[in-house]
Amino acid sequence: MSTAAAAIPALAVGDPIDQYLTANGLGTGDVDALLNFSGGGAAPWFIQPPAGQVWRIERMFITVSSSASQFQASDQYGSAALANGIRPQIISDSGGTHNLDGGTPITYVAGWSEKCFDEAPLSGFAGGDQFRIYRWSFFLDHCTGIRLDGDDNGRLSFLMQDDLRTATLTITRNRFLCKGQVEEVR
Repeated sequence: MSTAAAAIPALAVGDPIDQYLTANGLGTGDVDALLNFSGGGAAPWFIQPPAGQVWRIERMFITVSSSASQFQASDQYGSAALANGIRPQIISDSGGTHNLDGGTPITYVAGWSEKCFDEAPLSGFAGGDQFRIYRWSFFLDHCTGIRLDGDDNGRLSFLMQDDLRTATLTITRNRFLCKGQVEEVR
């Protein structure tokens, strides 16, 4: 079952960011990327600060769940591998597009462990569903996180390129939760 995120209140410097990637980038609307993005329907799920704000994204939690009888984290995305995959990107007006996938889109659940700086996969059952959670940290090994400048249309975007509806795959949850803080504009 999909869940809508609440609207993000006005944020001040130092406030925490705790927002899902969504189709509108505002953290509002459906947080589960379970739509048909195939056949020319590729679309980003993203997070973007408003103009006049700078957000520093420090980590992301990626949650994928499916029914226990169908979910195979080692080689499939739900009941099948994705044909085109998910492309994590940093996009801005001044810097263009920087792909975070090393040239290889995510086509299966275990693919997240290849992209994430550190990983905390969990497997369990909740209402009959099995889930995997990956933690992608952007501040380790001398990195300072992902800086998103609202005045530069800076955004962290995951380009979806496949049919992710539950009628096609068996996934029941496909969420991307960002954590960080509001920075002073320089």
